[in-house]
Amino acid sequence: MYDQILSALKATLDPQQREQAEALLDQMHKIAHFSPTMLQIVSNESVDGPIRQAGVIYLKNMVVSSWVSKEGKSGEPLAFNIHENDRVLVRDHIVGAIIQAPELLRTQLCVCAQTIIKHDFPERWTSLPDKLLTFLQDERPIVVHGALLVLYQLVKAYEYKKTDECLPRDEVMTTLMPILYQRCHSLLHDTSESTAHLQKITFKILYAFTQYNLPKAIITHEVLSQWFIVFQSIIDQPVPAEAYTDRDDDDWPELIWWKSKKWVMHILVRVFERYGSPGNVAKEYEPFAKEYAKRYATGVVCVMLKIMERKKNGEYVSSRVIQQTLNYLNNSVNYSNCWKVLRSQFQGLVESVVFPMLCHSEADEELWESDPQEYIRSKYDVFEEFVSPVSAAQMFVHSAVSKRRNVLQPLLDMCVAILVAPDAEAKRVDGALHIVGSIAEVLMKRKLYKNQLEEMLVKLVFPYFKSQQGFLKARACWVLQHFAELKFLSETNLAGALQCTCELLVSQTEELPVRVSAGITLQSLIENQDSVQRLIGEQSAAIPQIMTALLELIRETESDDLNGVVQKLICEYGEQVAEHADNITSHLVETFIKFLGDNPETIVDDGDDKAMTAAGILTTIETMLDVLEDYEQIMERVEPSILMVINHVFSNSVVDFYEEVLSLFTV
Repeated sequence: MYDQILSALKATLDPQQREQAEALLDQMHKIAHFSPTMLQIVSNESVDGPIRQAGVIYLKNMVVSSWVSKEGKSGEPLAFNIHENDRVLVRDHIVGAIIQAPELLRTQLCVCAQTIIKHDFPERWTSLPDKLLTFLQDERPIVVHGALLVLYQLVKAYEYKKTDECLPRDEVMTTLMPILYQRCHSLLHDTSESTAHLQKITFKILYAFTQYNLPKAIITHEVLSQWFIVFQSIIDQPVPAEAYTDRDDDDWPELIWWKSKKWVMHILVRVFERYGSPGNVAKEYEPFAKEYAKRYATGVVCVMLKIMERKKNGEYVSSRVIQQTLNYLNNSVNYSNCWKVLRSQFQGLVESVVFPMLCHSEADEELWESDPQEYIRSKYDVFEEFVSPVSAAQMFVHSAVSKRRNVLQPLLDMCVAILVAPDAEAKRVDGALHIVGSIAEVLMKRKLYKNQLEEMLVKLVFPYFKSQQGFLKARACWVLQHFAELKFLSETNLAGALQCTCELLVSQTEELPVRVSAGITLQSLIENQDSVQRLIGEQSAAIPQIMTALLELIRETESDDLNGVVQKLICEYGEQVAEHADNITSHLVETFIKFLGDNPETIVDDGDDKAMTAAGILTTIETMLDVLEDYEQIMERVEPSILMVINHVFSNSVVDFYEEVLSLFTV
């Protein structure tokens, strides 16, 4: 059988023989010993790499789909599953295969191990803990690394389970945690790349082990103290200078040493937020949190401040490490003992490190010029906020001014000084406006400031609607959006801001990010300012112009945020919109079909932003039809467009949009 499978795998690499070879494999895979033999081929270093790769992919697909016995429906033949004797052989050899495999094959084999652990551990794979214990005590790094990868799959299998369901994992970790610590501690002075790989996977294991529950019997304060020494050493340890040689700056975050530091930061932030924050943790963790606050909180803050000091001094620090550092400091603001350490350094920290991060950067400018659509996506992507150091900096500033006294005024003074300076650099102006918008919510709640905000906006923010710099126009819109709930005493000031916003939105000469920012700001103004709704309604001629601009932006940027603006306008100005409903609906349908492209059935599988925006377009069309219920003649004019989108979805079997399209029938 070995030679037959080997020949078939080799034939799959030949386009002329592939179909026949795959059919042969599909016939053979039900024969006893097929899967262990396939694993043997994959593990054989004398077999050509492409053949091994074809084999590991076939094995992975087979394990994922056929490892567990499935009950067939009544009257149907039983679905194939790998025989138990074969499963025993695969379980016995999969760890060794992962240890010996090159990285390209190891990834697929780890998926196999993950599936097997999920279904067979601990009942049918009782030998796994002892096997891992043996391999983790081996002196060869390649053996230890492979064992760590399998242990990671085991821990991941229990990551999201309840505490009482994690006992098998905890039994394994009780034995292995001391070994993990001893190995990490013994390698602290070894800065080689192979050691950094071992450290990274170890920290990933610890993060998965502690992410959703903290096994207090295993992670005692004594154990945590030991690990914190390791964590601090990893953070403080410089990356070898030669690692940067012949590498582009963009590749530096991918260096294994920075990845290792990133996972240490993940652990520190998670333990603090979920288990170490007194008054903000589950009742069962409250004693741990109080002890954490006494033993570790301020010490870790000092570690974080050292990282920020390096950044201040111009040393390279990866963006993810900075982001996690700011997340830790953000949480530290809540606790008096941590704030005592932070307070004296806060203003200097903001001025030297945080403020520059909030300014329009060279990277921002390059993306703005070279790929404005991607710039827009990066600035409005909600998922980007979870990894962006800029978002973390913004939240840190907001937390400090909202929760600590004597912080807001010095920060505001710094921003005003920049905004009134006639020769202020445009990027620094952007940073000042960024801070003002970030703390808008706090300013509007403070009696000392809220009556002065309208004047501040008129004098210090609104002039940038006319700036020569596109990014400052966009930032001025962004600031106005964050002050959209402000009660304007002068309708003239509000009308002026509205006019500037609309002009930026509809102008074809403005840059794309400016128009998008203006569109989203317009939605905030309509939602929060009653007089804005009236002012726009009084200029009925402007509504179709605004709608056209928004529809063009949706088509050009694929931004789902703008769908919400269009829907808001349709709801608020139904009568005026109805007059142009056929053109608007036709435009929406054309955009929807354009987004689906040549392979509409794969749009959702591709994970493209187009899919979300396309779904938003269907919702917008539904909103339009709701408004047109009382306009029978107009409804007749839009029906051909509606039928076109319905036909397109069903004829191309775009199943993910069936629900949205069916809702069009019920309107």
